[in-house]
Amino acid sequence: MSRAAVSPKTGPDGHLREVELKLRVHPGDVKRLRARLDRFASGRAMRIDNIYFDTAQRHLAAGKAALRLRCLAQGRGKRWVQTFKTEPIAGALSERGEWETQAPGGRLDLDRLAHSPLADLLGNAHGAGAARANPPLLPVFQTVFDRTAWDIALRRSRIEAALDIGRIVAGDREETICELELELRDGSPASLVDLALALAAPARAGGSRLYLLPYGESKAVRGYRLASGDAPPAARSMRTSKFRLAQDESVASGARRWLRVNLELLLAHVARLDSPDATEHVHQARVCLRRMRAGLDMLGPRARIPVSLRGLLRRWSDRVGVARGWDVLCAQTLPALAASVPGTDAVAWKAVAARAQAHQRRARDTLRRQVAKADFADFSLRMLKCCLETPDDRGATLEKFAPEAVKVQRRRLWKAAGELAQMTLARQHKFRIQVKNLRYGIEMLRGIVGRKMHRLDLKALARVQDRLGHSRDAALAVQTVRRLTRSTRILQPLHTWAEREHGEQLAAAVREVARIRSD
Repeated sequence: MSRAAVSPKTGPDGHLREVELKLRVHPGDVKRLRARLDRFASGRAMRIDNIYFDTAQRHLAAGKAALRLRCLAQGRGKRWVQTFKTEPIAGALSERGEWETQAPGGRLDLDRLAHSPLADLLGNAHGAGAARANPPLLPVFQTVFDRTAWDIALRRSRIEAALDIGRIVAGDREETICELELELRDGSPASLVDLALALAAPARAGGSRLYLLPYGESKAVRGYRLASGDAPPAARSMRTSKFRLAQDESVASGARRWLRVNLELLLAHVARLDSPDATEHVHQARVCLRRMRAGLDMLGPRARIPVSLRGLLRRWSDRVGVARGWDVLCAQTLPALAASVPGTDAVAWKAVAARAQAHQRRARDTLRRQVAKADFADFSLRMLKCCLETPDDRGATLEKFAPEAVKVQRRRLWKAAGELAQMTLARQHKFRIQVKNLRYGIEMLRGIVGRKMHRLDLKALARVQDRLGHSRDAALAVQTVRRLTRSTRILQPLHTWAEREHGEQLAAAVREVARIRSD
């Protein structure tokens, strides 16, 4: 593997290109993590107090920027610095612009940041031609934490590891800080992940792994959210993102960029499994995993992704799928059944729904426990490491490879479609996965495959996928409800309804496939 190296440097205007990997740490792992870091270098302790400033209208936050005044206390010494940061694209592994200068007397001095984009952002706040000498900057929130920092040499890279323990404070609201930041001083960004994996690995055979989970929210983002009292914003949808693969990049490079954008989305959704809209985040987490698998299925061996990672993708897709299955049953299938099946007892249906919701809660709790363990953190780090590595052999470009790859999958799918009406339920489910994989694969390659193919196929495949999904839900409804009740007043009419619904939806899917194949 070849890795592109970068050397963050400070220019005459104080601008620094900061490359950093943020990692969540379990409080119970802090002691062991310190010990492992001490094996690399000696740590230095300091106390850090930050005040973040913005206009009343939050112009800096809107511009994805942050301005802070920092007091660093180390031993008996104390000094003040002011820092302006930009972060156009947030992620677990972030690359940001940073302008840092001294702040004599512990006060902001914006003249020292005149060469940064800060002036432009504040100018927008005032309007064209307005005076900028005294911008209306107000304190928004504070971060207070104890930091221990280690300067680590790893192969050809130099890294600063900073363990931060403290809190974010916004008025009467607080949020804890327990995280490790790995900042690249010189070398390859992939070395940050190598160090994280080394720190998380068991210290001895049979030992336990540390939980070091990459995540994409900076202290500034969390502070702004805490100050506003808002819930975390919804993660970007792949449908509305501006992500595009390039025609002239290799298949292996495209595969890694596709995996990375979906990994970032997956981590964002998993972080919100405790939120009121957890059902949607479970669904979107499953979609991210399915998109990753579908993309690799489309690109095949040329993607050059290790078999072990493909296996981990399948494992986590299955785990998230269990919770998603109960969510669908409770939110969609059971309410539809209760309204559609005549002659059933409303009281009995209510009892069935209550039992299903108990299963749903247990499945959700199980998923939360699974993603809060070191196995999920290790999976995430390994995926991120793979995304940062580029094979030496560039291979075929996507422009040459993609159209034929789509055509091959289409031919394979439509050949199997001739037997759709006679397929078993299990085979129908596999066929639906083929449909979904082709759909996600075409979405991945948008801008490379022809626009006509992109538009027509996505709409048609979505219709087939929906029909087969409804058909499967109806067929499985009887099996699932039988686990929840023995009431013949529910099961008998349910069986009749399920057979009819399954047959109608399957027939509609067969007609849709026949129409598409004839176009």
